[in-house]
Amino acid sequence: MPFLDHLEELRWRILWSLLAIVVATVVGWVLVERVDVIGLLIRPIKPLLPDGKLKFTHPTEPFFITLKFAFVLGLVLSSPVVIYQAWAFLAPALYPREKRLIVPALSAGVVLFLVEPPSPTCGCCHARCACCSDSNRPSSIRSSPRKGISDSRRRS
Repeated sequence: MPFLDHLEELRWRILWSLLAIVVATVVGWVLVERVDVIGLLIRPIKPLLPDGKLKFTHPTEPFFITLKFAFVLGLVLSSPVVIYQAWAFLAPALYPREKRLIVPALSAGVVLFLVEPPSPTCGCCHARCACCSDSNRPSSIRSSPRKGISDSRRRS
């Protein structure tokens, strides 16, 4: 196959991958808007926010947060298509032994990426782990009832 034919095939594979990313981003946008994914992400820190709402410093921040989240969701959703396109372009150039080594590694990598368990010390695992306990939090954000200004003055 001549060099320019390889470039033509690469171009079409890249275009199909970009089309898959754009379509998956649109699907991601719909999911973010309909399911209120951002509200689900805010839930663990909601007690720590003033008035329970996020504060935006620029007027376009809510739009761009939604757009960025939809794009990341689109990348995750379109990753099988992108990986297939890359594999379909590279596979003809590999020897059978190389293919036998790459297929299990790539499959395991994709599975581990998609089913990553939450870390036992993260703040979003909804478990009472060491980092989530009140003793490890600064006194200003402990989950105990908030003290009024007069209460804090009486102590000092």
